Amino acid sequence: MTPRQDRHIKRDRVNDEPMDDALLRELFNDASGDIEQVPPTLFSRIEERINDAGAGQMASPGRLAATWSRLRQWLRSQSGRPRLAWGLAGVQAVAIVLLLIFSNGSPPYHTLSAPQDAFSTCRSVALHVIFKESSRIGDIDRLLLQVGASIVNGPGRRGIYTLAVPREKYTDQADIIEVLKRSPLVSFVGPVY
Repeated sequence: MTPRQDRHIKRDRVNDEPMDDALLRELFNDASGDIEQVPPTLFSRIEERINDAGAGQMASPGRLAATWSRLRQWLRSQSGRPRLAWGLAGVQAVAIVLLLIFSNGSPPYHTLSAPQDAFSTCRSVALHVIFKESSRIGDIDRLLLQVGASIVNGPGRRGIYTLAVPREKYTDQADIIEVLKRSPLVSFVGPVY
């Protein structure tokens, strides 16, 4: 690298400017002189070797047939031992039966948009409630204790709380909604969809 090129590179680094195109060409030409040129016949020789090797593999079906023959022989040698295969199948069958017998089962999965009969299979019901602004926290606590509900989310931006009410206390979702609607603390109550 010449001193002039070195000065231009340092100047461009300090000024945080892109390097001049002419300077880049000059640097590239200087660097390319140091690289030894590859003779053009080298690539043609490599290509010939690749083509010869590929054609040799494709043209020899004996190699593929020998591989298949070895695979078939190995499979035949393994099929002479059916006890192992049947033993593994038996262990798997016993494990599946035991899992089916002793599994407690998981509670049924219901989406929030499930029909109302899903109420009977859930352990608790979720309700959206908006309390009046004049309601005091002590009064809300007493109402929640009376109903057996607990706040699981909220308040949201619009003052909406999500309550979880255990279904053991009420037989129908409408009963819980009716009890909460009668309260002077509640301005809105509805099911969570």
